[in-house]
Amino acid sequence: RSSAAAAAAAAPLPDKDPAELRRQYEQYLATCVRQGRPPAQQVCDMIRRVCAASPPSPDEEQVVRAIAEGEAKLGMPSSLSADGAAAAATAPPPEPAPTAPAAPDPAAAAAAWKRSTVSQVPVG
Repeated sequence: RSSAAAAAAAAPLPDKDPAELRRQYEQYLATCVRQGRPPAQQVCDMIRRVCAASPPSPDEEQVVRAIAEGEAKLGMPSSLSADGAAAAATAPPPEPAPTAPAAPDPAAAAAAWKRSTVSQVPVG
């Protein structure tokens, strides 16, 4: 474990309602999925500690489902279960999410279009 991960594990948990922290984590994961980037390891470690100290209640079913879906889309182990926390502690960091392909070069696109339309024009 890195010194940053050890420091995060030793840091006190935020003085907030754990259900509210899980709702914020759900929104954070959705942002990471939209932006195609992995979440910060410190945030993942913190939410695992929050869930271990205060497991989600049945009233949080929708948030828990959304978190599980977001983590699955990002290829992460579950932060909400003991199995997921144990796997996360021994697993390498998740692979970066794929990035969107670069926008085509307008000049190259125009030249390709011109070549395709010129070849279709009947001669003579």
